Amino acid sequence: MNIQDLPLPLKRGEISPELLITWYAELLDHMVYPADVRPYIEDYDEWNIQNLIVWGENMMPSDWPHDRDIDVAPNCEEIYHTLKRISHVLRTRVCHWSGWKSEPITEVAWDARQYAALKKGYHPDMDMRFATYHERCNFYIYRSGYILKKFHVKRGTDGLWYITKQYTTAKESTEHLVSDVLNYGYWDIPLVKR
Repeated sequence: MNIQDLPLPLKRGEISPELLITWYAELLDHMVYPADVRPYIEDYDEWNIQNLIVWGENMMPSDWPHDRDIDVAPNCEEIYHTLKRISHVLRTRVCHWSGWKSEPITEVAWDARQYAALKKGYHPDMDMRFATYHERCNFYIYRSGYILKKFHVKRGTDGLWYITKQYTTAKESTEHLVSDVLNYGYWDIPLVKR
């Protein structure tokens, strides 16, 4: 999907693939970077942009082997530097997006091992299509190019980690999604007693 293919106006209240593509295109138009970088990053679709937000400039988990055209480009360091800058700006825009709506907090308490598993996250697949990514004490639930939920986690005086704020978009307004992801996601260890 290119910016020319986007339906206008964009749906309000959602961080949709179309909105992410729009933000990405705006960044490319306003950022200063070497011209030889653009061919490697200009045709990103919603999957590339989602992976850039979730995994950073490598666009996949750091422990996965990857072999990309960028790795053999003569200017690969500059390409990765540019992608890192774009990733940071996109994550910041998601964090500070004005459409987040408060919702009731999911009651959980995690020890240090469970919190580490939450921060590590997992890669979604056809059986569990929702997943999370982490950015500065905030966790985001995403699926198929949509960013759907945001929740803030803080350590309590008892040493356990708790959700202290929870938000949703208009796309996924059911409160159960956070609980479902925490219960049924592919975590290294269980996050919720079943």
